[in-house]
Amino acid sequence: MKAKTFANPKSFVFVSIVAAAFIASIFFIQNNPENEISVYDDGIPRAVIIDQLYDEIPNPYFHQKATEYLEGAGYQVDIFTTENVTVDFYKNLPSMNYKFIVVRTHGASTHSSDSVTLFTGERYQEDKYISEQLFGSVKRGAPLQVTMYNASVGTVNAWIVVNETYKEMSIPFNQEIQTTDDYFLVTPKLVDEMMVGKFPDSIMLLGGCNTMEYPSLAKSLIKRGASTVVGWDNTVGDMENDIILLQVLEETLVNNREIKNAVDLVMESYDWGNPHYDAKLKYYSKGNV
Repeated sequence: MKAKTFANPKSFVFVSIVAAAFIASIFFIQNNPENEISVYDDGIPRAVIIDQLYDEIPNPYFHQKATEYLEGAGYQVDIFTTENVTVDFYKNLPSMNYKFIVVRTHGASTHSSDSVTLFTGERYQEDKYISEQLFGSVKRGAPLQVTMYNASVGTVNAWIVVNETYKEMSIPFNQEIQTTDDYFLVTPKLVDEMMVGKFPDSIMLLGGCNTMEYPSLAKSLIKRGASTVVGWDNTVGDMENDIILLQVLEETLVNNREIKNAVDLVMESYDWGNPHYDAKLKYYSKGNV
């Protein structure tokens, strides 16, 4: 015969209070999307440099100068390099509370408005992120590195860093280098449906090819809480990208220009050393959505 058990009435009261608190917290979170839990809440403005190119095309000078400009403007700066730039990292990026985000990466577009993507540093695996792949939140891609050359002399004009100054030099040319490694790419769909939290009116510089060929990615980032997204409308060289992003940061953070004015000024005044690139740096803001 089973013994009967009788619950203590006090336990019912306790359980009821816990349950009510849990339901209330769920209601609060669902109805207050702007109050997502953030990694930082100490009031210090945060900035981040996301360098997916670090293992492949490192540029310590870019890190140094970008950090100098950001810290001079009062930001506390974090840097994430290739191995840390994963799909999950991007999913959680809005909740990290960064007000200024600088991305140095490969970008990709297949000349379709819904296909503007950002490379992660995470190697592609067929059996990983299965649902994300199935529904198009992530894609698979290999960066194409094109080295332009002068056929008559067999050399390429390349930018290098010498004593913290960019110099141009001629080296033996390579026509085209296709990497053998495939990586995961994040799409606007991932931004729309899988990112956690909201960006705190963040300014985002997307330093990768074709990141603003179409505004699809920028629109998604704006809806996710960014205030302004800056990117390239075509293919751009890695060194040209670094030079121009640093100039935009200087104009914005040192000379106190609005980000739109800084972009316009830099693009008007920059003398392209490599005639093969005709990309323009463009911006997209809340007012465009």
